[in-house]
Amino acid sequence: MTRLKWAVSVGVLGLSACATARVEQLRDSAQQLYEARSSLATPAEKESVDADGAVRIALLKNPRVTAIYSRLGFARADLYDAARLSNPVLGYAGLSGGGSRKTDWSLSQNFTELLFRRYRVAGARSQVLLTEQHVAQNLLEMEANVRGAHVRYVGSRTVAAMRDRIATTTRIAATYAQQLFDAGNISKLQLARMQEAAGLAQVDLVRARADEVEDRNGLLTLLGLSSA
Repeated sequence: MTRLKWAVSVGVLGLSACATARVEQLRDSAQQLYEARSSLATPAEKESVDADGAVRIALLKNPRVTAIYSRLGFARADLYDAARLSNPVLGYAGLSGGGSRKTDWSLSQNFTELLFRRYRVAGARSQVLLTEQHVAQNLLEMEANVRGAHVRYVGSRTVAAMRDRIATTTRIAATYAQQLFDAGNISKLQLARMQEAAGLAQVDLVRARADEVEDRNGLLTLLGLSSA
């Protein structure tokens, strides 16, 4: 009985070890598929947060990456279930008579499982290959979203900086125009036009800064970081 338990335990541990090794292979395979299709450059020792840096941060911090890779865990569970067999049933029958007792032991297994095990494993492995493709594709889609958000943020930040310079210039010009008007060198209409230009430039600056904050928060969300 002890030997039987030991043998069953060894078999279960062997299947578990194989399944664990398999899921590591799945993750590596999916990662290789992603890296083969990705335009992500080789990381440098020191880098600013450019588009490639943003993608790397997202791969480390975005909780969606964990959810994507969790599909490989489900694939591992399905593959493990397809490969494993139910525990054998141990039975015995005791016969007594003539002052003696005889015990017959039996060990039975569901042979239907044995018969279809190969087909179940083949189907599970096909699903694993499909899962690898889906994982790689989802990572590529996330990378595209991060790169697009990074481009939008850089663009809105550039526009905001330009609007800030324009607003500063028109504000200085309006102040100078006020001095010219006070000195009697320009008309009231000319002063009003300069002040209007300064006001419109300030409105454009506020809008540009709002767009910059919105695009920044959108990028940070994809990176898995807080707006702080």
